[in-house]
Amino acid sequence: MTKEQYVNAVVKKVKCSGRKRKEIGRQLLSDVSVAVENGETLDEVMERMGTVREAAEEFNQNLSEAERKAYARSKRRTIVCAVLAALLLLVCGVYWILPKSAQIDSSGVFEEQIVEERVRQIITELDQNDFAALRQEAVDSMQKVITQETFESARQLVGDDWGERKSFGKIYMVEIKQMGKRMVTSQVTVAYENLSATYTITLDRDLKLAGLYMK
Repeated sequence: MTKEQYVNAVVKKVKCSGRKRKEIGRQLLSDVSVAVENGETLDEVMERMGTVREAAEEFNQNLSEAERKAYARSKRRTIVCAVLAALLLLVCGVYWILPKSAQIDSSGVFEEQIVEERVRQIITELDQNDFAALRQEAVDSMQKVITQETFESARQLVGDDWGERKSFGKIYMVEIKQMGKRMVTSQVTVAYENLSATYTITLDRDLKLAGLYMK
């Protein structure tokens, strides 16, 4: 193992912000280099500093509370984004590559007014934290991830304090046909007291929730 490999392995296990991790990496590499220049072998330096896990743990124990919180936020954001992105890709991803899209009233499967009412209902249930109702009215793959924890984390990515809902914007929608199935994807911007959130909601032909993304 080279000194660079050792340092990189240690830094990857330090639970802090990206900026702090780079700072630790530069300092640790400098310390190892100085020790080697002063006559220690790399093996002796690594033995003195400890294994990768031991060295990283020492840094973790000395991190500030702010750094620990920054790491927790970053990890939570990564997980939430991955979950929501996976949901959106699962249902809508192929739409951008292969499926045929059409006007909402082209097939007679969906009625614009009914879809609009359903979209408003879903957003209202989200605002009321009525996750039981959302799960009951969702496709099987969505039921597993509709939890208060998932959506509270998603809301945090948009803003800390939403306030009460004020109004719905215009609801835009497109019908999608893929592999014999028809769905409708809608997008609407909703105004709250302290911010605006844009929802992308996908429904199957039975108007069950099949995808949801907010930003």
